[in-house]
Amino acid sequence: MPRITKLKAQKNRNRVNLYLDGEYATSLDLLTVTKLGLKVGMDISQTELKKLVRTHQYEKLLNRAAHFLSYRPRSEKELRTYLQRKWRPETNKEKHTKTLEKVIGKLKKQGVVNDQEFAEWWVQQRQTFRPKGKILLTQELRQKGIDGKIIEKALTTLDDYTQASNVAEKKRKSLRGLEPNKSRLRLISFLQRRGFTWETIRRVIDESIVQE
Repeated sequence: MPRITKLKAQKNRNRVNLYLDGEYATSLDLLTVTKLGLKVGMDISQTELKKLVRTHQYEKLLNRAAHFLSYRPRSEKELRTYLQRKWRPETNKEKHTKTLEKVIGKLKKQGVVNDQEFAEWWVQQRQTFRPKGKILLTQELRQKGIDGKIIEKALTTLDDYTQASNVAEKKRKSLRGLEPNKSRLRLISFLQRRGFTWETIRRVIDESIVQE
């Protein structure tokens, strides 16, 4: 049975290279080495080693996922794409993918990754910090891999007209001094870029003409 002959710290002191019978076998997190009580002189079978490596890869991806999610909520597609990029040529890609799916499955079960909650959060953030219309929000959420039915539900409570009116009111301040026709054309173009429907834009513009 192979024996652990060396445990050598990497430059990254949180990682350790494990040697069996004098030859490099794999690298592990220091936490994993400590938790399992691995030490020089300990015998370990190939079966145990493979299991250890699988456990290590799973925990490593899980930690990376947790770090990625710590900045802001993520869609399932965002997380999967991020973890796929963590694959390295020296590891088996099929096994990496299998471990990746296991990690995502666990996070979904825990409710940490939830596309419905993500979509609702995304819409709320846009409403608060950078209001956009349903057209553009739909495009953004689709790019995040969100299902159409989920998008539709997330946009149910969104009042496009109110959003467009608020955006238009702020934009008008930068259009002061322009002749009315030029001001309206620029406002229309601006609202279109923000993803509002023509029906909503026309309503906002018509009301602004009445106010003038």
